[in-house]
Amino acid sequence: MDPLFHIGWIASTLERDLILLENQIPFFILEHLHSVIGDGNTPDPLLLIFMTVNYFPIYQYLPPALCTLAEEIASQSISHLAARPLFSTALPSALPSRRLDPEKLYDFRHLVDLVRKFMLLEETLVSTENGAYGQEARRACPYIGTNMYRYSASELSDLGVRFKDYTHFMDGLINTSKDIELLQHHGIIESFMGDDEAIATMFNNICKNRIFSSNYYYAKLVRDLTMHCRKRRNVWMAKLWRNYLSSPWAILSVLAASVLLILTATQTVYSAYCSAK
Repeated sequence: MDPLFHIGWIASTLERDLILLENQIPFFILEHLHSVIGDGNTPDPLLLIFMTVNYFPIYQYLPPALCTLAEEIASQSISHLAARPLFSTALPSALPSRRLDPEKLYDFRHLVDLVRKFMLLEETLVSTENGAYGQEARRACPYIGTNMYRYSASELSDLGVRFKDYTHFMDGLINTSKDIELLQHHGIIESFMGDDEAIATMFNNICKNRIFSSNYYYAKLVRDLTMHCRKRRNVWMAKLWRNYLSSPWAILSVLAASVLLILTATQTVYSAYCSAK
């Protein structure tokens, strides 16, 4: 109710100052201060987290419509964990929510850490055994954290894909040292580290804690690669080339076998024809 906060520039200035790293106060101190305010009743600690998520533009990097949806989902997800609902008015019941991990919600160091963890999502979600986001989280925000890369470099190579200069989505292509070995063979990676496993680890961590939109620059290329690998004809042709046509000697052996098969078939037909006479 302070008239000061009705001045237009105050809100943006205060928001900027509160998020500066040098202005951070340990979160447990904020929680203690928060616990002594109110009308005599001890406020739910989740209310402080709820207010913080609603105050800071955590999802501003998303398109406006998706930003609003993400903020509402985050608010409702926090409200579900509270002893009593934190909303003055109920949000639509059809709105999805995320499965937040209560233990992680009480492990914030300060306001910047809270904002960061809600931006990253996986820091606060209840993870599955393999560390993935989980189906509920994917349904709630399918445009965040979606793993579009279904095939690594060595798998794509086995399925007939040939590689040139796509360094911007290397992290999606590289899972193991085998992928590094393949990309080095084609001159895509030049390294003096001497350890393929270390290079694979570096690439696997290079995009850690970053959020990519599903419509980024290489999205169409990734979709085309996925569709290519799902077609059986391409799989069969890749196996044919890899197993039987990968070297001149293999091609010669296939040709020799084909000629032998044709001659055998011709001889069989000719014998059957002569017998019929």
